[in-house]
Amino acid sequence: MHSALSGETRFAFRAADNSATAEELLALAGAVRDWPRALTIAEIEGATPALWRALQPNRTAIPKEVAEFLRMRTMVSEFRMTLLSQRAQESVRALVAAEIPVMLLKGAAIGALTDPTFRTRPMGDVDLLVHPADAARASEILLATGWSVTTDPVVVELLQGQHHLPHFVRADLPGLRLELHTMLLPPGHAFALDLTALWREAIPAPAPFEGAVLLSPEHHLLHASIHYAWQHRVHFGSWRTMRSVAVLTQRPGFSWERLQRDARAVKAGTTVYWTLRMSELLSGIAVPAEVLTQLAPPNPRWLMRALERHFAAAIAAGEGTTSPSVRLTRRLWLAALRPQWSGLGKVARYDRGRDWDRAYGRESNETELHRVARHAANYRTWWAFVSHTLRGQ
Repeated sequence: MHSALSGETRFAFRAADNSATAEELLALAGAVRDWPRALTIAEIEGATPALWRALQPNRTAIPKEVAEFLRMRTMVSEFRMTLLSQRAQESVRALVAAEIPVMLLKGAAIGALTDPTFRTRPMGDVDLLVHPADAARASEILLATGWSVTTDPVVVELLQGQHHLPHFVRADLPGLRLELHTMLLPPGHAFALDLTALWREAIPAPAPFEGAVLLSPEHHLLHASIHYAWQHRVHFGSWRTMRSVAVLTQRPGFSWERLQRDARAVKAGTTVYWTLRMSELLSGIAVPAEVLTQLAPPNPRWLMRALERHFAAAIAAGEGTTSPSVRLTRRLWLAALRPQWSGLGKVARYDRGRDWDRAYGRESNETELHRVARHAANYRTWWAFVSHTLRGQ
């Protein structure tokens, strides 16, 4: 964990490492100067329950109102996660009974490995993978177990032919959903993933999800890295991804050598690098230096440090001045991931975010002249961003 980070960020993100001790987190809590910001980061990232469980035995050591906030938010989260887990278990049992092979992905898989109630790994949805040929029958089974398909016409239209079906929802799970995948990644991606090999090397899921399977720890981390660093551009879902990194790399038999080999083979070296590096930087998760060296893009050291500061500011509210430009943010992400150097080719054809912005009316119609004028008027923010990103000031 980088000592230059604020106490608020270090406090919230250290809890992503499941090996962090209560004593460590209590000491980090003592370095917090802005509790509203620390709690904002924790809420955005889904870290509140982990922090409360660690601090509860020493709750008198933190401000009373902070302890009460953590307690109440954790109570709500744990109730929702317990119910989501129960519904996920019912769905998996129904699919297994119908002899449909099913794989738990992402947060659901981490929950299956560490806490089947999902309380220690909050999530907004449960992701299940089935073979494309089983998708229609699996959908019917989910409908029969109480799920219904979203009625959002934009979602239904844009997810036609995508890697998962329009999501399933339930009246008793407001704000939560189930996504039924037929592929791990959107069609047209350039990663050399062999889905057949991933199914073949999958491991059995433990009770109460018996009958389902999970990706091997190395494959799971590979998928999580692509999802985080490529699809979410080292921004969204950071704490949850870092919790996955901690859980998976600490599994018995986890192989750093195999992870490196697989990452290079599927052209995901830089995505894995940035996932591991930000996990080490923000959460203090142990990553062998030689692994980072082998997977790092060929950027100069000054640029790598600047990109770290840029990503940290984008991830943790108040950690620094964030990029004032959408175009600049994209260019910095490209400089970090180096898709053409990695063998992935040009990025434009994989950019589904623009389709969603257009469909929901979020696409900017600003003229080039107006854009230049806006940035010129915002010169102080630009200076602050450049000073923070390049010099750490």
